[in-house]
Parts: sequence; structure tokens; C-alpha cells
Amino acid sequence: MNMEFWVALMQIMMVNIVLSGDNAVVIALAARGLPAHQQKIAVMWGSGGPTW
Repeated sequence: MNMEFWVALMQIMMVNIVLSGDNAVVIALAARGLPAHQQKIAVMWGSGGPTW
């Protein structure tokens, strides 16, 4: 494990963090028009539910 490995790993982690934040915004925008009880369900499914 050399320095190139660690740099590449950090780059992958940063991209993952940025894309996770982007996904959270999209999920929140999609769920905002729903009633409160359905918002929680939509956020749960959007965050960790199946992707099919």
C-alpha cells in the first residue's frame, strides 16, 4: 500500500460524500409535497430502500 493507493482511496471517499449529499437533496425535494406520514416513508425508502 503506497501513497497512490491512499490518495485514490481518499478521492473515492470524497466523491462518495458529495454524491450522498446530492442524493439527500433529491430525496427531500421528491418527498416535500407528500403528507407528513408519507414523507417519512418516502425518505426511508429513498435513503436505504431497494433500487428497483
